[in-house]
Amino acid sequence: MKNFRSILNVWLVLFIFTLSLPAIGATSYAIRSVDFGTGSVQYFLATDTILLPNASIIADPLTITGLTTLNGGLVMDVDKFVVTDGTGSLAIAVNKFTVDGATGNTLIAGTAEITGVATLTATAIFNGGQTRTDIPTVVVDGTVPPAVTAVGTSGQSQIPVYGFDANPNATGDDYVFIYWRVPVGYVADSADLFFTFSYSDAELDGDDVVFDITVLSITPGSGAAGGTAFDAAGTAVAALDIDLVNGDGDQGKVMEGTFDIEVTAIAAGDEVLIAFWVDEDQCDLATSGTVDVHEFTITYESTE
Repeated sequence: MKNFRSILNVWLVLFIFTLSLPAIGATSYAIRSVDFGTGSVQYFLATDTILLPNASIIADPLTITGLTTLNGGLVMDVDKFVVTDGTGSLAIAVNKFTVDGATGNTLIAGTAEITGVATLTATAIFNGGQTRTDIPTVVVDGTVPPAVTAVGTSGQSQIPVYGFDANPNATGDDYVFIYWRVPVGYVADSADLFFTFSYSDAELDGDDVVFDITVLSITPGSGAAGGTAFDAAGTAVAALDIDLVNGDGDQGKVMEGTFDIEVTAIAAGDEVLIAFWVDEDQCDLATSGTVDVHEFTITYESTE
């Protein structure tokens, strides 16, 4: 009698539950299973699609073994997104955010904005490169050096410079040598030599300042075999001819010039030696006499 009453109660629940099913046209329903111990009921559409009323709440864990399509989006509580399958991968919007299930490699197709601290426990590699700037070592020629001096006004502003002869009537070209050790992570064909300069007195508009360089890339060797000889002529780069458009008004103002130094193969670990001089025979700074170079910098792209 007791078992009969329990069964009757269950069928009463099923009857009430059936009356509560939402009606969608001529769609038919089928009750898949009944747990007589708990009274829970699974119901499905005839097409095996689960139908839940709006704002349904499932208190217990829900296991779905097939593909799930969410057309309306997915909202989760904080820290509730966990994938425990070590072989599965994650892809959002096809390829905008992907996680490889086997390696853990993560790809973000757009811009990643980080407002907090980003902690990197291994080497950061930038495939697109990041721009870096080095200040190389500069050595003046032992025989024909520029004047190493300072320009400006005493008690107001002084800046150290290399004073290169830039008057056709001067004694000859002056040289400095710029030494740069190419760092690890260097991206090939990305190095440029920048320099700033000024002149002290008013010149004529259209007067020229002509700069020249050669580049020698030295690859160190190991042991007694050695590497590339350093005492050799470098590869010439096309001269940089800068016209003084405002020759009579730009004296004392800082200007900038640049050379692409990748006229020979340059790789990480190489020693690069750049000979730099002013071609005074092609210059017209008769009034100032010298062009004053302030500093040299090398910019390049790096993956690290």
